[in-house]
Amino acid sequence: SYINEKTFKYYSVDNYLVDFNLIIEVMGDYFHANPLVYSCYDTLNDMQIKDVIRDKRKNTYFKKYYKINILYLWERDLKKNVDKCEQLILDYIKRKGELSNYNSFNFHLRDNKLQLNNKIINPYF
Repeated sequence: SYINEKTFKYYSVDNYLVDFNLIIEVMGDYFHANPLVYSCYDTLNDMQIKDVIRDKRKNTYFKKYYKINILYLWERDLKKNVDKCEQLILDYIKRKGELSNYNSFNFHLRDNKLQLNNKIINPYF
């Protein structure tokens, strides 16, 4: 089970997995400045920069106070790679929130198995 838009003290999260104490955020490519779409931080507009700063604070807050590593599913992957996102969620749950990376754009499916990409891309936050 999950709670959509669960509020924690200072932040609201997209999806809180109640039974596992895990969080999944859905990241819009535009608003959260997907680095695969926006290849240069200097080209981001003020709103995107504000969101990136908020994303960084939110990530740090949940690691520090709740010991939760947030899984980020990016819009592009949700639209074009649903199977990858489903497997990533299952792996996130199976491994109790411990993954080698937490951004969906850093994974691919090979022979229907989830694998980390050789080249890791960091989000701006």
